[in-house]
Amino acid sequence: MNGSILKLLHRQNQELKKSPPEGITIINVDESHTIQVEIEGPSDTPYSDGLFRVKLCFTSEFPIEAPKGK
Repeated sequence: MNGSILKLLHRQNQELKKSPPEGITIINVDESHTIQVEIEGPSDTPYSDGLFRVKLCFTSEFPIEAPKGK
């Protein structure tokens, strides 16, 4: 992954940590270009009491190619 993409991911990660979207918590960001997050289930849905962990994997094609979620 080239340096400008890494800088973009780092900057966006810092912004998300300062002001995360409601119901989303960033757990971990590592050197292998993955981000782990927890997403709270939206209220008034069958998922309202759920807490879902997602691992986002970024490839060298980011931002052309979206990250893969696992």
